[in-house]
Amino acid sequence: MTSILLEKLTQPPRTSQLAAVARDAILAIRLHLSYRHSGVDSLGPLSRRLGGGEAALRHIHVAGAMASVWPERFTLSPPCCPCLSYDEALLGTLIEAVASADRARFDAESRDFLHDEARAALWNMWEWAVRPG
Repeated sequence: MTSILLEKLTQPPRTSQLAAVARDAILAIRLHLSYRHSGVDSLGPLSRRLGGGEAALRHIHVAGAMASVWPERFTLSPPCCPCLSYDEALLGTLIEAVASADRARFDAESRDFLHDEARAALWNMWEWAVRPG
């Protein structure tokens, strides 16, 4: 029992543990920032990955706007890494809550980390990105 708990605490969360909507969003953020850092336009590759230009633009916009509400520097893993940073793991959980319209879960998972206004803004951003229309 102790070894299972220790393993759980020491093993970083993995992208495979996320729902597809959260995994796609995390990968989109990673790719967008990698492309931007390299001076390459990310719209084409993200459009292909996310199923269209509108979805890609939504994710690009949210990736940029998140900095205004995330209380510290957001840590990303490289695009090819199967492990999630702890920021990505939390964000993935929050995106899953948004995608399933579970505001109570979203608030419970982020209450200790984000103040009320930041939490509301983050919910609205991701709701717009992953549940358009």
